[in-house]
Amino acid sequence: MVFTNKIHSMKTIKFTAVTIFIIATRAYDYMCTQAFTPDLSKESNPLVSVFGFHWTRLMTILIVLGIYVIYAYYVSLFSTVNILPAEKGLSFKEFATYVYLGHQDSWLAILWKLPNSFTRFNVACGSVLCYTVVWAGVITTGMWLLINNTNWYYQSYHKPGTIISIIILGGFTIMYLNFKKLYRNYCAIK
Repeated sequence: MVFTNKIHSMKTIKFTAVTIFIIATRAYDYMCTQAFTPDLSKESNPLVSVFGFHWTRLMTILIVLGIYVIYAYYVSLFSTVNILPAEKGLSFKEFATYVYLGHQDSWLAILWKLPNSFTRFNVACGSVLCYTVVWAGVITTGMWLLINNTNWYYQSYHKPGTIISIIILGGFTIMYLNFKKLYRNYCAIK
């Protein structure tokens, strides 16, 4: 019982710290964007640059997505739902597909198919989504620190496509590492 309480307490601390980090970096990004481009004319977020969103719609979408990511992280961290396959001996590709979709399929199906339940999606991807937002927070905070504290970064090196690519590649790396960790746990089960 004491061991279970200690694990729950550690998860609570982890969840709280990650949630605070996400909120802080998103708030910093908002404040810097507001100061740098109040009319969003220099904003590179695709919701603005591609879809033409303005502040109200942009912030509504980002707040709703932020709340969902934190919720999905909570579910993935505290859920008792077992999404690991009962069948032993699956390859990493077979395993990752099963964990995400809930059934066997081509491993590339992860890119375009949705899981067989919303709970499965939250348990399988909550950490991935959360740590991708954490990664985005690290990248955008670094970007804003460079923009606000140097004379050379914005004109010479800042490229929105590069920032977005770094975030997306980081997200795929986080997804791979998350599934690899789950796979190691799956292989260790006798």
